[in-house]
Amino acid sequence: MEVSEQQMAAAFDRWMLEYTEHPERFGHQWESIRKFLEARLGGEESSYGREATAYFMRLLRDGDAAFAGPGKSAAPPAASA
Repeated sequence: MEVSEQQMAAAFDRWMLEYTEHPERFGHQWESIRKFLEARLGGEESSYGREATAYFMRLLRDGDAAFAGPGKSAAPPAASA
């Protein structure tokens, strides 16, 4: 999938809108940060980049439909190693 700067900017705007309207959906990010750092310190590859990419690809693909209402939002990446 090729992405223009305009499409990427729109995806980041949708992410920020989701974050500001539903910050509780991002509370797990501290766990993601901890697991990311543990993986790096342990010389392991983190899966965060792949998970975050999948999330942003969903934002790009679904556009504003990703924010259609409660329970229909593209969820931010969950914590994992």
